[in-house]
Amino acid sequence: MQRYIAIIILFIATATSSMADTNGELIQRIDSIIDNITQIYGKKQARIDFYKSMAHKSQKPETLLSAYDKLYDEYFVFQFDSAMVYADKAITLADRIGDKFHHDKCRIEKASLLGVGGLYGEAVALLNEIDSTRLDNELRFDYTIAYYFIYTYWADYCHDYYYSPRYHERANTYLKQAVTMLSPTDSYYNFFWGEYYIYMWNATTSAPWSTTSRL
Repeated sequence: MQRYIAIIILFIATATSSMADTNGELIQRIDSIIDNITQIYGKKQARIDFYKSMAHKSQKPETLLSAYDKLYDEYFVFQFDSAMVYADKAITLADRIGDKFHHDKCRIEKASLLGVGGLYGEAVALLNEIDSTRLDNELRFDYTIAYYFIYTYWADYCHDYYYSPRYHERANTYLKQAVTMLSPTDSYYNFFWGEYYIYMWNATTSAPWSTTSRL
């Protein structure tokens, strides 16, 4: 974690050095960034400790599933292995109690995590095991948009003239499906419709594919 903090500080320091009149101003800005990062990680660790405590104190499946889900969210991107542990714990528990909703939900989340971790083939294979016709509307959107992100990551990773366009096309297909499931009141409505229009613009102008930041 300290390695990533150092990279962030170095990047911001480089980007802001031209705006700083003196070394003193630059040092003050870096100190401020360090303080903010420390506060962010401190709050995250406090939430992690709370949810772990909740899981240790309760044997109720509903409480455990909720705690595992929260821990997965906290560790997602932050710490791959720990996020995977709690995704697997949730899947195992959901299977044991016969909770089909959480079984599918956690498998979709695990696939998303595998995609972020660069395990694209494994992520797609896991999603392929899910019967999407049995998902409710919320999970069907999560399932579809997971494919979109995974194929987008995969295409950006390949960055070639053969596989990359094919994976971008698959991503676009899933994005088209996903946006039709959204309503204007959904929190990500504008983001995903924006992504869709970027893809449409690229397709009609032969411009480079979008490499905008992902959630």
